[in-house]
Amino acid sequence: MAQGDSIAFISRGRTIATGAIVDIIESTAAVVVLSAAFGDSLAHRVTDQLELVRRPIPAPPVLRVGYPSGSRSNLIIDCGRTTLTLPGPVHAYRVEEKTDHRFRLVRDPDAIVRPSWPDTLIVRLFDESGDEEIAMERGDLDVAVFWPGELSTHARALPTMIEGVGTMRGGVIGAIWLGPERAPDDSVAITVPDLHALGQLQTDLLGYDLAPYGVRGFEHPDSSWRPSAEHSTARFEVDHALPGWRALEVYLDRHSGPRAARERPGRIWVFYVDASWYDPPAVANAIARRFGSGPVPPACRARAESLAAGFRASGDAYADAKALQRALGERLHARMLFVPACALLCRPALREYLRFGPGLESLGNLLDCSPAPPR
Repeated sequence: MAQGDSIAFISRGRTIATGAIVDIIESTAAVVVLSAAFGDSLAHRVTDQLELVRRPIPAPPVLRVGYPSGSRSNLIIDCGRTTLTLPGPVHAYRVEEKTDHRFRLVRDPDAIVRPSWPDTLIVRLFDESGDEEIAMERGDLDVAVFWPGELSTHARALPTMIEGVGTMRGGVIGAIWLGPERAPDDSVAITVPDLHALGQLQTDLLGYDLAPYGVRGFEHPDSSWRPSAEHSTARFEVDHALPGWRALEVYLDRHSGPRAARERPGRIWVFYVDASWYDPPAVANAIARRFGSGPVPPACRARAESLAAGFRASGDAYADAKALQRALGERLHARMLFVPACALLCRPALREYLRFGPGLESLGNLLDCSPAPPR
């Protein structure tokens, strides 16, 4: 069995459910997502002797994929340099043709690669997102991956749209209260209106391409501690590591109330850390490094270092996002907010193949993005 294979569950000669393998665990177990069940549910048949029929997912002989080029940036991501990461083991594909904006990769017939990958992979890089959208609509591409917020309203309404396929790089966006020196209640400083203003970045600027960090990314931990105002009363500053920091800062300050414009009673720094969102200890370490060079008070830098050291000392590689959020709120008046995600367009006939074959995450990260160092 292989990831992407379709599976039929047969009981007494009758198909009772169908699905697809989404994961193989240590070569001993398969995780199957059911797409249909017929008659009695599969749960009622677990005591029966089930027959499994495997149907490998058919891979197209050629897959044409479009990506942003290294010269294309947006509000969140500025690569500077992009590198093609070949699927499968080293030398599974050989580069048959290469230009500045086009790669043709041919699969080695002797290489062991997941069977859902095509024999030929054609990768095109686009300097303009509009040109990539046009190529998709003309049928020149099978799949097109876009930076967060790039897709036009027209493209988002197409039946080819799949959102949130991956990031092409690790990264998380967070926010920290920087002043006054003491938080309004000495425990939590980022208010419900502050979070609302930050959340509006999704709808107004980035087309829902920012996924909330963790299950409760935008839920305030305790809305009773401070009266909720209609507008944020903080002044926002945005990390210069984000290429669109000026536009983001203008947008956020426009959502601050008149009191913030007059008095500026508090400052919130929106920062970016280059770490895998699903690895909270790595995120904690990246926060400590970023605070070391950012506009953060020395005492706060020391607390960030202590927090990161605590995660390292625990040795818990599986510490969850909730634990990190709680520690950030209690010790730093900070919280993680977003995970930038790329959007994907595909031909409708390839939708199931992409989900259960190569996998959306694999396609999203086929192009490795190396960001410029923070300023």
